[in-house]
Amino acid sequence: MNKKINVLGEIEKAQKTITKPTRKQASKASTKPYKSPHEQALKRLAKKPSLLEGKQEHYEQVRIFWHFEQFSPAIYQRLAATPNGGWRGFKAGGQMKAEGQKRATRI
Repeated sequence: MNKKINVLGEIEKAQKTITKPTRKQASKASTKPYKSPHEQALKRLAKKPSLLEGKQEHYEQVRIFWHFEQFSPAIYQRLAATPNGGWRGFKAGGQMKAEGQKRATRI
C-alpha cells in the first residue's frame, strides 16, 4: 500500500517538473505533419523500380520497419537499426533513417 502512495507521489512530482514547450517549439510541431521515412522510401521505389538493383537488403529492411510502424506500433517503438560507425552524408542519413535508425534514448 505504501508503495502505491510513493509511486503516485513520484508521478505527481514528475508532472510538476514537466515544462511546457516554448512558442517556437509548439508552432514548429504543429506545422509539420509526421511523414514516415519508410513510407517515403517505398514511394520512391514504386516510382522508380530500378532503385532496387543492388539494394535489395535495404528495401527489405525498409519494408519490415514500415510493416511494424503501420500494424504493430508497440513493437515498432522497440525496434531500431544499428549501423556500423563512420561519417555519412545527408543521403546516407536518409537511407539509414528509412532502414529504421532512431535517435538513442535512455531506457
